[in-house]
Amino acid sequence: MKNQTLIYDCGVLYRKPMYLAESESAEKLLRLLWDGQKQKLTKDKIDAALVEAEKWQKLELSKEQKNAVSYALTETVSIITGGPGTGKTSLLQVLICAEEMLHPEGKLTLCAPTGRAARKMAESTGKVAVTMHHLLEIRQEEQEREEEEELKLSTDLVIVDECSMVSMQLLYALLKALDKGTRLVLIGDCDQLPSVQAGNVFADMIGSQVFPVTYLTKTFRQKQGSAILTNASCVNRGRGRFLWNTDCMLCQTWQEEDTLDGLLQVIRALQKQGISSKAMQVLTPFRSKTKLGCIQLNRMLQELMNPKTAGTVELLVGSRCFRKGDKVMHLENEEDVSNGDVGYITEINQTERKLTVLYETGVERTYTSEEFSMLELAYALTVHKAQGSEYDCVILPFTKIFGRMRQKNLLYTAMTRARKKLVIVGNEETLWYASGNRIERRNSYLGFRLMDGNRMRKVAHNKRKSKLKTVI
Repeated sequence: MKNQTLIYDCGVLYRKPMYLAESESAEKLLRLLWDGQKQKLTKDKIDAALVEAEKWQKLELSKEQKNAVSYALTETVSIITGGPGTGKTSLLQVLICAEEMLHPEGKLTLCAPTGRAARKMAESTGKVAVTMHHLLEIRQEEQEREEEEELKLSTDLVIVDECSMVSMQLLYALLKALDKGTRLVLIGDCDQLPSVQAGNVFADMIGSQVFPVTYLTKTFRQKQGSAILTNASCVNRGRGRFLWNTDCMLCQTWQEEDTLDGLLQVIRALQKQGISSKAMQVLTPFRSKTKLGCIQLNRMLQELMNPKTAGTVELLVGSRCFRKGDKVMHLENEEDVSNGDVGYITEINQTERKLTVLYETGVERTYTSEEFSMLELAYALTVHKAQGSEYDCVILPFTKIFGRMRQKNLLYTAMTRARKKLVIVGNEETLWYASGNRIERRNSYLGFRLMDGNRMRKVAHNKRKSKLKTVI
């Protein structure tokens, strides 16, 4: 079978493509780091550009935000990590402005691993941002480009957002395309879930302590004392005291049936408060396996949020039913619509078996019967699918029925998707269990390769300096 050659290294067996991705990515990252050490701007120039960029953007950065921008302007590889509301967007706006001042003829490239993240990046900066797949001309995460000619990106600075979702193969594809001297800035939240695909890229790069990392800790978005942030912090640290109020509520349940009933009651109560179904998003750890999985939940939530009434237009597709007004998700990457994009069915043609969806991006797409497999209801989403998105109101069922999926990264990711209101249907016992249950360790040695390779480079560099002193 193609690409099934096994390679033994670091005490584990690799399939050849994954071995090459990990080992060569480490080498390419270190080459970027070391080759760029002679190209730094002076501190005075950086400080002047920062002051001017802040004025231009009408923003005032904190000390840690300024440090992040300085690293991004001077280092060939730098990392910025912080939770929701810690100012990543503001510093990105200032960074781009300062970069354009310092390098008016330079080329800047903005990208992200998903379509939603790329669009959010474009909206917040006013610049063009694309998916990494589009940038690198690849269609799927683990496919190589079909063309034999190697792709090279003609750019001076690449900024990648939502880096916790970047897989090993995707990072490798990006690094192969970078020319010598290109600078790379990686932005994300290291406490969120890692990539669905293989690898632990963002956490490994931070843990290697090879690259300059800025940790953003000050919260700007939600008012200090926000129960959402307080409780997410409790989960992250594994200690503290949960704060329940109108921002963040707990509907206490224990068993599967009770949790399902509680979830439906919560949604009815929120509807009575005037919160629309468009503002709500149910998130769940499972896709199926339980009544609290998103497939089963979507059928029930459809009846609650978009029930069949007299004159309702609907279309049966096997065991599934689509209705006009349904909230749906697209499941494949296309030119105008990305995997994970959410929209609403605006028209159904029962005679021709077609339906039209208007996506939140403004794109309208018509589906024929052969394309219905690209769609599914989206009243409930898995936490993995929701990563990189935010919603005004999140409803999260979270009880022991989810078993090993009760993990710190997953719970933290789900909680921090909420902008204004979070309702957890479950109990504190399960929340504390998850806060002490880190995600299963991934067999990734990128961090080790970076540390070891950097150490060897330092040894070689010191030997060269020693020989030079002896000659002099």
